[in-house]
Amino acid sequence: MKIRLASKKDISDLVKFRLKSRYDAPKNKSEAENRINRSFKYSQIYIVVNTALIAYFVVTHKKGVTYLNYIEVEQKNKRKGIGERIMRSVEKLAKDNGSKRMQLAVYARNSPAISL
Repeated sequence: MKIRLASKKDISDLVKFRLKSRYDAPKNKSEAENRINRSFKYSQIYIVVNTALIAYFVVTHKKGVTYLNYIEVEQKNKRKGIGERIMRSVEKLAKDNGSKRMQLAVYARNSPAISL
């Protein structure tokens, strides 16, 4: 499993992945593309790849704070430590960017994300 910064070449895979979301799923492909492109504009998107895309997360750094804006792990790969590994990666990104604090916002009904 490898975590890397996403590029514009990954948009198609990210859109397909985002359309399968269980929380706050886009209504259609166009909306998914808009969300992904907006994330590229204002944040950094990281993808988790095994043989294919299995997770991704979006990070923004502002004024000493690192925000984990979005995290999604493919349903069949949940409960395998991927979220925990992503959190360690975000901690390292925060430290490397000089952030003094991290913030994660989750939906109240998303208990797996709350447990991270």
